[in-house]
Amino acid sequence: MPERGGDAAIAALGVYRIPIPIPFPQAGGPVNVVAVEEEGGGIALFDAGLGTPEAEAALRAGLAARGFSFADVRRLFVTHGHVDHFGLAETIREASGARVFVHAADRWKVAGPPTWAERAPRTRAFLESAGADAAAVEVMLRVGESQEQRFARRLPETVGALREGLRISFAKCEAEILHMPGHTPGLVCARLAPRGAGPRVLVADDHLLEKVSPNPILEILADGTRFRALPAYFASLARVERMEFDWVIPGHGAPFPQHRAVIASLRAFYARRMDKVLAQIPDAGATPVELVRAVFPQARPFDLFLMIGEILGNLDLLEDEGRVRSTPGDGVLRYLRT
Repeated sequence: MPERGGDAAIAALGVYRIPIPIPFPQAGGPVNVVAVEEEGGGIALFDAGLGTPEAEAALRAGLAARGFSFADVRRLFVTHGHVDHFGLAETIREASGARVFVHAADRWKVAGPPTWAERAPRTRAFLESAGADAAAVEVMLRVGESQEQRFARRLPETVGALREGLRISFAKCEAEILHMPGHTPGLVCARLAPRGAGPRVLVADDHLLEKVSPNPILEILADGTRFRALPAYFASLARVERMEFDWVIPGHGAPFPQHRAVIASLRAFYARRMDKVLAQIPDAGATPVELVRAVFPQARPFDLFLMIGEILGNLDLLEDEGRVRSTPGDGVLRYLRT
């Protein structure tokens, strides 16, 4: 789709989108780092891109095109704890001394000592209860751990906290942080308002994408419960739908207008997906993994992890509507039509 003027419009707020290459085709294209001019000079960043040489070169070039370098970064706001969004944060912090901020619910993903070994047993137990065999579980866990090691460096424990309603001042605009759980429990967006005339802008990262549905990724919380990602996502989406914006800066892709049309398209997509999932449930019920195999027969081992999250999200919505019920008989999670 040709450029619709979004990048030029947001520049009026001192805001610049820098696309960063990533090797994950499922994401829907390069990840966006959003740079915002700071009062008194320097730059702030929403997200940092992936921790690869190619990503670092692209971010350095994108900042240089605006007259900035890593040393000019004053603050860095991590929108959520996925490696394509925070991978270079520690490199930037070391180069600039920038203060880094993240929401408390995603802090464990990006800061302090790794907690993978502590959390892996809970994830393994759930995946097995969802119908995954031991070999597939080990592949999923190994790939998940290796992605963090390959694509990101962890931040120190002294990161600052992002929270709902936090207000941040920049050179040409003001920001309000919006906690929008769904894609992750701690995902945040930023509502940008101009000082004077100018567009109203949502830094939406992966909460709202124009061409891709944000995956409701499986996450087992510290208390052992499963985060119900898709119901949380739709509750957050309803908040955004009530707001007024001229432009949305997504986590991947160019800025787009008319966010309500994109939300309507997402709702229609998930209505069709829910019907498809429901149609695949036999009278005897099915495990989440059996439903993945039925709905996504070409899923590879790591895709299986993403698709389990997708299927569970749809099952959660169907359960909330009273169209399915879950039963954990014999330690195996099964869903039946009601």
